[in-house]
Amino acid sequence: MKILHINKQYYVIGGTDTYFFGLTRLLEGHGHTVVPFSTVHPANEESPYAASFIPDIETAGSGLSKIKNLGRVFYSPAVERRVRDIVQRERPDIAHVHHLFHKLSPSVLVGLRREGVPVVMTIHDFKFICPFYMMSRDGMLCQECRGMRYWHAVQHKCIKQSRVHSALCAFEMWVHRRLHVYEKNVTLFLLPSMFLADKLREDGFSMPRMLHIPNFADTSLFSPHPAGGDYILFFGKLEKVKGVHLLLEALSHLSGTRKLSCRIAGVGTQRGALEAGVTDEMAGRVMFLGQKSGAELRELIRNSICVVAPTIGFENGSMTIIEAMCSGRPVIASRCGGNPEYVEDGITGLLFTSGDARDLAKKLDEILSDPARAEAMGAAARHTAMTRLSPAAHYDKIMRAYQIAIDIASAH
Repeated sequence: MKILHINKQYYVIGGTDTYFFGLTRLLEGHGHTVVPFSTVHPANEESPYAASFIPDIETAGSGLSKIKNLGRVFYSPAVERRVRDIVQRERPDIAHVHHLFHKLSPSVLVGLRREGVPVVMTIHDFKFICPFYMMSRDGMLCQECRGMRYWHAVQHKCIKQSRVHSALCAFEMWVHRRLHVYEKNVTLFLLPSMFLADKLREDGFSMPRMLHIPNFADTSLFSPHPAGGDYILFFGKLEKVKGVHLLLEALSHLSGTRKLSCRIAGVGTQRGALEAGVTDEMAGRVMFLGQKSGAELRELIRNSICVVAPTIGFENGSMTIIEAMCSGRPVIASRCGGNPEYVEDGITGLLFTSGDARDLAKKLDEILSDPARAEAMGAAARHTAMTRLSPAAHYDKIMRAYQIAIDIASAH
């Protein structure tokens, strides 16, 4: 099968991109041809198809041309033409779409429909409900934009602390929701959590054809460390919504004998503020490692005591949680969004009250005070990953989804 695989960026900056490249490798490993389409960026991974990519509106041009490019947020004849050219040249059996927002827009979907290509789209986050993706604001859960009341995002300057950026993103979402452009052009929606499906339905987003397919990771790349390590680990974006400040606060509430180190891997706008928030008492125990990936990140995970996912906003199918489980590490995650669908409280890890640093400290104390229980949780997490979140299980579900979409398109 030939799959046209589409994402707005062709380098890893978050969980969506990690999944995108992981799925590409999975499909190619089973003998399928995967044709990527994305935007041009200096950080892009190499691809024999890069010549077909479209310039990134954030890096292409300057002055008036850059302002003109902003129209692509809503619709772009150039993007539609490029997609149609690729389809006519490559003749894919199906297109699998991920993030289009801002850089590619639903122009991609319009082009695919006009060429008669079945489309599956994985919805990775809450962008259709919240212009900020994760339904959070100022480090707290926020649901003010529900019901397409996107003006709240402008009022609070949710995007880049700018009313201009916020207005652009809010209007983008309002236009596309009002026109039902995604519902009209996507054959089948795929969702990594039922929590997300429920939230979208509550908000009036019509998904007559959808499948729940949890995210996955390549379990063969991860190996558990039976003895564990001597540090607590966070890895991910250093943004308020990820709740890293709660982890630092929780460390100060640990029992007097719990003075192990904490390692924080990732980059983001909050790194400076987080480093400044490290108290004298914690100095030397908290290490900021910068961006880590690949084998280096996997080694960090497997040698940790546990992985903490303290997100405040609604996660959907956290790759942090999945990769920790693949490594046989127990996860301490906030009880919100789709996290409870991945972390079974008391079995594969522990859940704490979202936003509550003292409850997080309590859960950390539980893990640190009982190494045997922590190892048992890690083993159970690894078993869950190997059976439910493995490449083999995911491949079967994805191929079933592709066939359903092809059958639906053929019937029309």
